[in-house]
Amino acid sequence: MTSMIRLALTEADQRDLSQLKRDGRTREERWRASIILDAAKGLTEAQLAERNDCSRSGVEGTLARFRRGGVAALHTARCKPHRHKLAADGMALLADAIRQSPRSRCPDDPRYDRSLWTLALLRDYLRQQTGVRLGLETVRRYLRELGWCTKSPKLSCTSPDPEYAAKMTAIAGLQEQAEKGGPPRRWSSTMTRPS
Repeated sequence: MTSMIRLALTEADQRDLSQLKRDGRTREERWRASIILDAAKGLTEAQLAERNDCSRSGVEGTLARFRRGGVAALHTARCKPHRHKLAADGMALLADAIRQSPRSRCPDDPRYDRSLWTLALLRDYLRQQTGVRLGLETVRRYLRELGWCTKSPKLSCTSPDPEYAAKMTAIAGLQEQAEKGGPPRRWSSTMTRPS
């Protein structure tokens, strides 16, 4: 059987906890205040968990939190509003980089020996230049803010052959004829006898 919890509260603590239990900003704050007020009555952890509809680990965590920081520790931390991870100079760096190829931006680095940027390459480049760690979706969002959109590249085939364009035109013509059923058949004008 677990022993009762010994928790002595001052009058100021009891007043603050009662107010937090009644007017807490979140459900968790009200729940934590209730656990501490019940713990001051000398209940066991199992009784506290049952009475406040939570687990024993929840009770232990709340008690540890109160012992560490008092009533102030029972408050839920406020969420910080979203801020840009990249400062204005980082956004300028991104805007400048996207207008050049990775190869021309980082000529000495073999990782950037490409013609087109990928989100992963941009992320690595920005981390290298600014020290800020970004996710791929964050990079995509910054690109949208700058007026860019991401698309898959279209594959194309080129050749150093000077007659390449003429050959490709001839191939396209043959493909078009094949789709229409092929070239017109020529019939022989000479008659053949069956054998």
